[in-house]
Amino acid sequence: MHLTNYRTKPENVADHMAEHLGVKVKTAPVPPGWWGLYDHPRRTVVLRPNLAPIQRRCTLMHELGHAYYGHEGVTGKQELQANRWAARQLLTLDDVARAARIETRCAALAHDLQVLPSTLDVFMDSLCDDELQALAMALHPSREYSAVG
Repeated sequence: MHLTNYRTKPENVADHMAEHLGVKVKTAPVPPGWWGLYDHPRRTVVLRPNLAPIQRRCTLMHELGHAYYGHEGVTGKQELQANRWAARQLLTLDDVARAARIETRCAALAHDLQVLPSTLDVFMDSLCDDELQALAMALHPSREYSAVG
């Protein structure tokens, strides 16, 4: 299920995904330095109070990545998996290309896309060669591109 498009209110995408995955979302204190956590046995995401809307959205989607994969505990591999899943749910190649035609600075581009800069970075790092070429072609259609790799 991929919910990102310009017809969907971006602030609601993560909440709809939580509902789709059967995960409850609540706001409560979390360990210092954390913005959220996923409690697998309870199928619950806990978000730190007073997160800014973009922080809440990206954190919730990241934690839902843990739910999607059934993660219990925290490992580097699981964090990377949840980050990639969240980035791919929140962004599409078309969204990034459309926004990048107007804004090229990473922080401003992320803001326009209503994600954290780190989410945009993870999305860009997750692109395969064909996707990178498609993005380049979308941004500069008059240039010729040769196959990568």
